[in-house]
Amino acid sequence: MASQSKPNAFATINAISSTRPLTYADLEEQGLPYEPFLINRAFSLCSDSVLAASLMNQHPQLSKAAQATFYIHTLRPRRRFEKWPKALDDDRATTIAKYYGMSMREAKLHVDLHTSEQYTAMAAVLKTGATPSRM
Repeated sequence: MASQSKPNAFATINAISSTRPLTYADLEEQGLPYEPFLINRAFSLCSDSVLAASLMNQHPQLSKAAQATFYIHTLRPRRRFEKWPKALDDDRATTIAKYYGMSMREAKLHVDLHTSEQYTAMAAVLKTGATPSRM
């Protein structure tokens, strides 16, 4: 007996995009959750639905039912699965974080404060095996 997974926002995106429920009530009947932030983010990744997502982002006061109905009647049916953007690794931030012993979040804030010569010097010190506790 196969276990069914709990419906999530991606199932809702698929339902709105391709299986086309007629109303928001149909989504609720299927037990599909409507999370405006995730739905808008997903539709903003597709070139044919980015304008609709932008319009919904401009009107966050609308109810979930109104937003879902807008998408249901605006978007043409097709499968919409785009890769979600990931944060890129920044070598400069990694070097600064290791050199000063700080978190990556803090290091990303400090990247613009250092010159390329300072960055090169920090990288050279770390290349020799030094850490903030051994300097």
